[in-house]
Amino acid sequence: MERERARKNVVAVPSPWDEGMPLLSTAPPSLIPIDEALSHIFSCTNVVEGIENVPILDALSRVLAEDIVSPMNVPPFDRAAMDGYAVRASDTRGASEDSPATLRVVGELEAGSASTLKVGAGDAIRIMTGALLPAGADAVVMVERTRPREDQVEILYESKEGKHVALCGENLHAGEVAVTKGSVVRPPEVGILASIGIGRIPVHRRPRIAIISTGGEIEDLDEGLRLSPGKIWDANRYFIASQVSRAGGIPILLPTARDNQDELTSRLEEGLKADAIVTSGGVSMGKFDLVTRTLDEIGELIFWKVSMKPGKPVAFGRIGASPVLGLPGNPLAAMIAFELFGRPMVLRLSGRKQYQRPSVKAVLETGLKREAKKTRIIAVSLSLSEGKYIARMAAGRHGSSRLLSMMGSHGLAVIPPGREPLEAGSEVDVLLMDSLDNLP
Repeated sequence: MERERARKNVVAVPSPWDEGMPLLSTAPPSLIPIDEALSHIFSCTNVVEGIENVPILDALSRVLAEDIVSPMNVPPFDRAAMDGYAVRASDTRGASEDSPATLRVVGELEAGSASTLKVGAGDAIRIMTGALLPAGADAVVMVERTRPREDQVEILYESKEGKHVALCGENLHAGEVAVTKGSVVRPPEVGILASIGIGRIPVHRRPRIAIISTGGEIEDLDEGLRLSPGKIWDANRYFIASQVSRAGGIPILLPTARDNQDELTSRLEEGLKADAIVTSGGVSMGKFDLVTRTLDEIGELIFWKVSMKPGKPVAFGRIGASPVLGLPGNPLAAMIAFELFGRPMVLRLSGRKQYQRPSVKAVLETGLKREAKKTRIIAVSLSLSEGKYIARMAAGRHGSSRLLSMMGSHGLAVIPPGREPLEAGSEVDVLLMDSLDNLP
């Protein structure tokens, strides 16, 4: 079993509550910076194996697993880029509004039609945007710069060869790579793929993320169940699952692990069937905080404790090749820690080569005390005023367990450590969690 193979390289130790022993056998340095934690996560997480061929609309936000080579020229023929008249540019030489060039109109071409019409000397063919440029023509005069005259047309300016013509292959040539391996599929990529007749593409499969809540007080949602004294509903597994889904992963909800190391070990081993594991709770220093100790015993603990508030006791390690992210049990701390560390882990598993969360500069609506030694992370809502983003904190709701402060928030204000307070109007960096389309 994976656990037995992993045990050969670690030394199991008693609980810190037993004879005052240290928590970990090989304790990593405490309170590492956020950037260093992210670097560990990206360097220790591998892209999932497995490629899926999916319809291009199902590939949105996924990572392309192979180069896509265009089987054709785009556009596939010389075509009109404007409504107007297909002409020979030489026939418009010297034309102006005062001295127009008068040409014979010998036909009309609509987009999508095939025709044997040709443009000879002194001829023009009425043409619509997207229509195939007829033989003999080398330019299109837009209709706004002409004056129709029964079976003739007056050209009011001198055109040039290639004017208002989309040339065959000017966007893509047959045999050219249209979309490169490793690209994130967005609407522009979908459009390019559709333009070359590609309806299905190979993408990295979505990673499966096992989610394990820990703690004897946790009860899974059950509409027919009433909470016993001392019990709470398990909100963490559900909001973590939703965060996994938004990051592009597939959440796998495993049963709760009670405050028992054997049960937690069993859950972790079950989680190895997925591509990664995310736990909540059990990463602090309490008697029943068993995640870090268990991970250290059956796998490798890479870091534990990040210099941030809330979310300091977040942990990360591996069991075999499977990454394990241990989030705090307090809901707000867990949600913030996932946004900072879980989302990058899921994206890396999905095939992303690098990750940097979008951010904006914003000014604080109210003043704020800084942490002396740790980076402070605060959920804020954003609004626009006189061209500046205003960051507003949820009043009085910033404790680690106050998930309500995340409702209505657009991002996470990052407050670097320092003893001096920040006055109202101070500029801060805000990491975006959501699109700014829904700003008030």
